[in-house]
Amino acid sequence: MKQQIEKVLGIPIAVVLRATPWIWELKSDKDKIRTTVEPIPLPQRFIARPAPVPMVKWKGIELPGPPPIPKDFDGRAIRDRFMELKTDEDHLAFLNQYGKFSLLGEFEKSRGWRRVDFEGWQTVFAELAKRAPETWSDYVDSLLPLRPGFDILGVRSALFFGSRHEVEFHWHGLPQIGWRGAKHLALLQASDVVSAIFATIEIDHLRGAKFGVCARTDCPKFFEITSRHSRKYCSQYCAHLESVRRTRGRQRKKRAKSRKRSRARLGRS
Repeated sequence: MKQQIEKVLGIPIAVVLRATPWIWELKSDKDKIRTTVEPIPLPQRFIARPAPVPMVKWKGIELPGPPPIPKDFDGRAIRDRFMELKTDEDHLAFLNQYGKFSLLGEFEKSRGWRRVDFEGWQTVFAELAKRAPETWSDYVDSLLPLRPGFDILGVRSALFFGSRHEVEFHWHGLPQIGWRGAKHLALLQASDVVSAIFATIEIDHLRGAKFGVCARTDCPKFFEITSRHSRKYCSQYCAHLESVRRTRGRQRKKRAKSRKRSRARLGRS
């Protein structure tokens, strides 16, 4: 008998990243672009390694202690913070707080990610939020380099593994602080950043949320559309900044035309 799938939206759902500590470093790429003058180093990579197991002394002998205890983080808070990252320092602090970025552990320990990859990830997450889930597969399959050096294969592989989640159902339990008082909870657990963010986007689509992407060209954020009122920007700040840019652009064009007319008049005199 074919089973029916029920969408039970009345159950509170939370996404938790159960992060195991990893140590991330920004390392220079060993590869270099050869030129006629001198080699040019390629962009740096973020390389990870598991946090070392602490040693404990027992009868004068040092033995491996218990592994680091995973920490729980809210998936939506992670998503919001990731979409705001810009500098190498921002990315490094983010990675060292949340551990694994994806389930490609060996990839992250040997090859790693570049900042251009993380900027590409921001674009991919925004597109997944904006697009209907039934189009995700075609979108990912058709991904082209979003920026020079963007690792398409790495992103596709991480998304494939990150689409699988473990779910815990908590019934009639005591209200937990992190659950906002909910006694019944479906808890989606992730062990890496990509899986956690992907899960939050899936849940948003399940509850019927619609998203738009900020019209400011250098802002990757996406925002939920909650009314029929047309909205182009993720925040008032971005809207104001774009307004200032347009005003300054018109002023530059006006000054350029004025200088052109002045040169024309001088040429005729």
